[in-house]
This record gives sequence, C-alpha cells and structure tokens, in this order.
Amino acid sequence: MPPTRTERLVDEALARVPRGRWTTYGDLAKVAGTSARIVGALMATGDFELAHRVLTASGRPSSGFGPEQQTILEAEGVPFDDLGRADPAFRAVLPSGSEEIADH
Repeated sequence: MPPTRTERLVDEALARVPRGRWTTYGDLAKVAGTSARIVGALMATGDFELAHRVLTASGRPSSGFGPEQQTILEAEGVPFDDLGRADPAFRAVLPSGSEEIADH
C-alpha cells in the first residue's frame, strides 16, 4: 500500500533533520498538518528510518522507543543532560516551505 499524504510529509520533513540534530513529534505534526499523537503513532510503525531523531516536546526520548534512542543520538553528536533531555541548541527547526533547517 502506498504511503498516505501525511506519511509522505512526515517522512520528507524527517529526512531534512540532519545527523546530530533532533526534532519533536509536534514539530513534524505542524509540517504535516496533523497532531503530535498521529505522528507518534506513525513513528511506532517502525517504517521511518530516522525515527530516532524524534523526541518528546521536553526533549526526552519516547517511552516507546527504548534507551537506545538516546544512545544513537549521542553517537550522532547530540548531548543530553543528567535528566535525559537533549540539548535544545541541537533541535532542528523545521521550515514550513523550502527554507533550510535552522538551529533553535
């Protein structure tokens, strides 16, 4: 079955998050015109190669992903604090159009 429009938009936006950066379910939802819950459900399917770059709004790994999410992001250069939150300076800002991704 071909991907839905929402799946395509989420996948395209996620592909624009470079190595060493992270984004949130809410950020992807804004780009795709949907909700963070829908994006979370899509990520849970395992069909998104870069799903490890998607964190919660607080910058913490998803409870459904497991501890390896932080490990993978740290290996890509994303620092985490002692409370398990990714450094907000490494959060990618997803543009709504054809702009380049900028740092927060």
